[in-house]
Amino acid sequence: PAWKETPIHSARCIADLLFHSGCSQFCFAMSWNWLEVTRVCRLWHSAVHSSAEFWSRIPLQSMDAVSHCLELPSTLPLRLIAQFDHQWQVGDRVWRCLQELRRISEISLTGETVDSCVWPRIAHCLRAPAPELRRLCLHASRFHNNISAYKLFDGGLPPKLRHVELSSFELPDIAHLRTLFVPTLTSLVLSHCWMEEWTS
Repeated sequence: PAWKETPIHSARCIADLLFHSGCSQFCFAMSWNWLEVTRVCRLWHSAVHSSAEFWSRIPLQSMDAVSHCLELPSTLPLRLIAQFDHQWQVGDRVWRCLQELRRISEISLTGETVDSCVWPRIAHCLRAPAPELRRLCLHASRFHNNISAYKLFDGGLPPKLRHVELSSFELPDIAHLRTLFVPTLTSLVLSHCWMEEWTS
């Protein structure tokens, strides 16, 4: 069997023991699943579930984890960070998080995430006001998505936005991006973007 060809010391998980290159085929690739600390002991479990700071980064590991995070009574802003190198079914979780845009201070969707979650649906969610948003990082890995066609943030200026980073987006007209160029902006990074008819 294929699993016998895998040395015990090189196996990263049970999938590698059972199948040839099992982990790369069947496992969800994340550098560290921080929710695992809830399983250390009862004390850690209790501490984690009572810490608003721990849940300020929305966990996308499961819909239950997302719901738990969003239902916690907390005044701390939330961070939505999703970086997947391969397409993965996180669409429903990302869209659920973006429904709470008014509470989010950071949105960072990179790797295959934007393409997997479908940009028009993400953009539709970004049409709500974002009073707490400080950082917006969107990387489309394969397609040039038109960001100008959407009235982001309900046409209002996010009052705390400081950093914007866009990769592989169509930006044909600067006039349609006024909600990104706010007075509080300190950093703007555009890479592999298509731009036309930009005038100062």
